[in-house]
Amino acid sequence: MTHTPGPWKARPNSFDEVLSQPFDDDDWFVDAGNATIARVGIESNNVGPKHPHAAVQKKATKNAPANARLIAAAPDLLVLAEALLGTQPGADYKKWIPPDRLAEMARAAIARAKMED
Repeated sequence: MTHTPGPWKARPNSFDEVLSQPFDDDDWFVDAGNATIARVGIESNNVGPKHPHAAVQKKATKNAPANARLIAAAPDLLVLAEALLGTQPGADYKKWIPPDRLAEMARAAIARAKMED
């Protein structure tokens, strides 16, 4: 099984062509090329204010941008993890990456995951 190739990009809500209405303002999306691969957040009309999970709903939507960015960084983080494993004893040294390059990859992946608006 493989995942959708990166790069993935997080973005705020947009218009739902199927329902012909805007998505909930708190929703975020993760796109790979022209395809949306994830919707992050909870629709406010699914959980009313008196619902026992209302506090969870509010926290989930508050964290939606950060969660979407972390999901969008997943392909970079996977590449980094695989590169780090390539430095272990017994690994294929044809794929060896110098430590300074690994550090650069790590900084880029972290920056992507924590990207601000």
